[in-house]
Amino acid sequence: MSNYTITPNQSAIMHVLVNAKSFHDTPLDEQVDIDELIEKVSYEVTKEAIQFTLRGLAKRNYIQKGASLVYRRGKRRVVWSLSKQGAVFMLRNHS
Repeated sequence: MSNYTITPNQSAIMHVLVNAKSFHDTPLDEQVDIDELIEKVSYEVTKEAIQFTLRGLAKRNYIQKGASLVYRRGKRRVVWSLSKQGAVFMLRNHS
């Protein structure tokens, strides 16, 4: 486990991923696509900016990309979820 400190924007994204179950029809669905993230984060963000932030979190293994594209709202979409390391980080630092 690293001692990496996350930015407020990274924290906002991770909080959305922690709470993903609460805004899906299927309670077991813990994955969020990029458009849902943009809608749910607590700050104004462009798609390009959130993609940059997601890459940074994925590089540190706090989040993970879904294994395959998921069909949602008429399109196939890349989905994201917390990794085990990200879940532990959130429990320790942002409870």
